[in-house]
Amino acid sequence: MPDYDPAKDGIFERQMVAGTRETLHDTLLKLDLREEEVARLRERNTHLESELKLQERHLTNAPKDNIVLKQKLALKPAGRR
Repeated sequence: MPDYDPAKDGIFERQMVAGTRETLHDTLLKLDLREEEVARLRERNTHLESELKLQERHLTNAPKDNIVLKQKLALKPAGRR
């Protein structure tokens, strides 16, 4: 290679490798943070799903309880009210 200067080109290659290493390091840190965020969101999702099931159960049982109470009140003798 006619234009190859080991001193200059070697420094450029070291800078390129250092820049690539830094970019990869930053990318890996971002990936770790995203994995932690995904784990946190999955845990929160599990909690919210259980809360939703509890609310669903409550909203299903409340009208049933209301109907049963109305039926019991309808069966009571009218003189005792």
